[in-house]
Amino acid sequence: MKAETRGVGSYAKREFFIECIPPKTTHQSSTQILKTRAGRYFVGKTSKGKAIQSELIALFSYFAPPEPYTKPLALSIRWHFPWRKAEPKKNKVLGALPNVTRPDLDNLAKGAIDAMQGAGFFEDSIIYDLHITKLWSDKAGLEVKLKELTLDLENGAGAILEEWKWT
Repeated sequence: MKAETRGVGSYAKREFFIECIPPKTTHQSSTQILKTRAGRYFVGKTSKGKAIQSELIALFSYFAPPEPYTKPLALSIRWHFPWRKAEPKKNKVLGALPNVTRPDLDNLAKGAIDAMQGAGFFEDSIIYDLHITKLWSDKAGLEVKLKELTLDLENGAGAILEEWKWT
């Protein structure tokens, strides 16, 4: 993990790319209202949803830190989907294009964050900044960038948040 100092605090930066075909099954689509044998209803995950979640946890586990992050965390996740077969070559020359088809971006993010939490990265409550992107791309996979923020509270915390940018 690379550490940098800026303004009144510092942050540790970590980036990685998981080469895979990202799953299109989301947290939302794998949740259903189920019924027990006794007739009570509950919200649960389908077997397909559980399998996808287990797969994501396994993919993220390889990159998990030795100790979970505990300080404020900025997270960027980019979903790189492989080009559609019908995609014109003039679009493929660009390298990547925004993906505006299903699944919904917010549901993809929930599944990825839950999987990272399951792999031991963090408690999701420490995420204060979240950037999520969905693309058609030449190289399929998940691109993740994390920045753990350490603040110098004696000199004021707001300055680093104002000058902090994704690079």
